[in-house]
Amino acid sequence: MIAKLREIYSLLSRAEKRRLWLLLCLMLLATLIEVVGVGSVFPLLQLLSAPERFAQGPVAVRLQALGLTSVREITLLLIGVFAGFLVLSNLLSVLVLSESSRFAWNNWRNVAIRAFRHYLQRPYGFFLGRNSADLTKVVIQDSEFLGYGVLLPLLQIAAKLLVIAALGVTLLAIEPVATLLLLVLFSAAYGAFSLYSHHKVRAVAAASQSGRTRATRVAAEAFRGIKDLKIFDRSDFFVRQFARETAPVPNAERSMFLLGSAPRYYLEAVTIALVLGGLATAVLLQLDLAAWLPSVGLFVVAGYRMLPLFSQGYLNLNTLLARLVMADTMLADLRAHGESAPAPERPAGAAGPVRIALEDVSFTYAGTAAPALRKVSLVLEPGQKIGLLGRSGGGKSTLIDVLLTLLEPQSGGIRMGAAPIDRSNAHRLRSRIGYVPQSIFLLDRSILANIAFGVDEEDADLPAVVKAAAQADIHAFIASLELGYRTLVGEQGVRLSGGQRQRLGIARALYGDPPVIVFDEATSALDAETEAAVMAAIDRLEGKTVVIAAHRLSALRRCDAVYEVRDGRLIHLGRGDALDRGAA
Repeated sequence: MIAKLREIYSLLSRAEKRRLWLLLCLMLLATLIEVVGVGSVFPLLQLLSAPERFAQGPVAVRLQALGLTSVREITLLLIGVFAGFLVLSNLLSVLVLSESSRFAWNNWRNVAIRAFRHYLQRPYGFFLGRNSADLTKVVIQDSEFLGYGVLLPLLQIAAKLLVIAALGVTLLAIEPVATLLLLVLFSAAYGAFSLYSHHKVRAVAAASQSGRTRATRVAAEAFRGIKDLKIFDRSDFFVRQFARETAPVPNAERSMFLLGSAPRYYLEAVTIALVLGGLATAVLLQLDLAAWLPSVGLFVVAGYRMLPLFSQGYLNLNTLLARLVMADTMLADLRAHGESAPAPERPAGAAGPVRIALEDVSFTYAGTAAPALRKVSLVLEPGQKIGLLGRSGGGKSTLIDVLLTLLEPQSGGIRMGAAPIDRSNAHRLRSRIGYVPQSIFLLDRSILANIAFGVDEEDADLPAVVKAAAQADIHAFIASLELGYRTLVGEQGVRLSGGQRQRLGIARALYGDPPVIVFDEATSALDAETEAAVMAAIDRLEGKTVVIAAHRLSALRRCDAVYEVRDGRLIHLGRGDALDRGAA
């Protein structure tokens, strides 16, 4: 646990660490006020119950030196001091609560941003083995546990221990027997509870985390596939799955709550029983109750202040243990991959023509025996149109992913001009390539935001957006809409047709005016008429290097060279028009 806490502390920025220590100092000040406030009640109780004994004490001597001799004046002063410290203690407690909450939620935001950036900067291959819903949950929910579930409880535990220690020392000097009894009782009781509960807390926290993760995954899958879900009428199936995955969560959370909160009520009952038992014993033995009243009063006040400290500290410790379990995934990811360097910004403006060469590239997916690509070589000359033909699973998409530098080849390499491309400078090649996939990813935002993808709308180059839309043959449609380029497309472009989504994808690829455009099965899901219209838009791309991957030869008829990708190898077939005439 100590190693994990150090790891979490290392994730804090300098400003966060400074705020953390300032918060701890504020807690120490609140501790000092708490101790003085509780200590001030003893002379007050002694004055009210045994004035003669009070008059012989050090407090009375100091007050007399200040000119206070009247019992009435001294009583009012001590009441005022006690009330003042009580009010100040409570005000400081509110301030500590406010600053603690501010720190915890600011920390959540900073950690969430850091985790989000970290994941987005992972290589594309990282995401092939991870569920997007799991990562979303880690960024949004699990990041909260570091601040609000770990650091804040840790601070509160430290503060509670300081208060307990300070109160203990103060009260031992005033009434050692009653204080020792309280300290032994509370420490032994909570120590025994801790030995029993901490292993169980980790187990139920893991059960809760697992249930939440699987439930998040089910919900994300259902919403992503809402159209299929409606068509096949499978809502009940997903609801049952969601109910099954969330079933362990309520019991796990209930167990964590009870394990942290229940001991207080047992201890309260025991403490009250001890006080009442002591009073009953004094009555039976006919002891002087007036002489015992200060000690009993101090016992009650100290118990009233110390029992919540023990119980809250214990609850905070349970919370810390539980949230450490729930933050494990994010900590493991950050530990495994380290801090990511900031992603290079995509260069603005058009880039000049470029020659790209793949040289003896081989690639094998993890967990598979057969290579997806076997010593593939391909040269893209400026202005050339290249067609990639092949069946599903032949290696076309893998080849394109390597060209886009999403996948790093295990052997061979890529050159842009004379410069070799590797992980350190892959962004230079990606910045010169526009990409149009088969399934266009659209934001639930405006058409403008989707074409100028990743650019704030107010910063988008509207003339460039309009030019790209015109090149993609969708400007006329957009202009006919009431809100034009400000029209919202809905989640995944649900308000657009398939052809319109593809044209938006082409416009997005053209927005930065890249010299190379890659179409990965971009027309395979379209009907013949829509495909012809989209291909006509592609044909109008003058001066661009174009790579088209397709199942159908008809989509490649205007290519200067067509290659078949078969079993991870590249086979040159000839020019697209000649192949199309031969097939006809």
